[in-house]
Amino acid sequence: MVGTVPDKYHWFISLLGMKGSVTLGQRQLEELKSSTSSLALEASILYYTIKGLINQEHREASEGILKNLKTQPENRLLLFLGVNMLVKNSQSEQALQLITTLDKEDQGLPMYYIEYLRGEILLQKGNYHSAIQAYHKFIQHYKSENFKKDAYFKISLCYWLDNKDQLAQQFFSDCPKNWKNYSRA
Repeated sequence: MVGTVPDKYHWFISLLGMKGSVTLGQRQLEELKSSTSSLALEASILYYTIKGLINQEHREASEGILKNLKTQPENRLLLFLGVNMLVKNSQSEQALQLITTLDKEDQGLPMYYIEYLRGEILLQKGNYHSAIQAYHKFIQHYKSENFKKDAYFKISLCYWLDNKDQLAQQFFSDCPKNWKNYSRA
């Protein structure tokens, strides 16, 4: 596991006295995911998450996550990771299908970041009204500040692309004020 940590974070690992290499860590995860161990699924999830998010190998990561989803189609973590990997691999249609499945699996904690990804996909498809709704839901419920400024910008962009220039300008002008209101909510 230590070896899967990217080089830029090795300073922290060295503070703890741990050693490892990315290559060795990934090889060990690959072996574990292919084994009959009770941790094979967890190793597979970590392996493909690292492949997609750290190594930027989105095709392999999305294929691996989708393979795991065949055996556990209602696993919310796999659905969430699948959406992320598919979006990164330019497979938005399939990602939207997984979002629809995730919408039906409402057990557990809400995943509001999915609304941001839904907005991204709908914006790409030209479904501006639905994209705006998704971005608003994301802004209202997502606790972190990450991606909120981008969501505001994308709402303005949706209005502009939908030939609603006045709304786009108004919303874009109000972004700093709205940004402060949402961050206090």
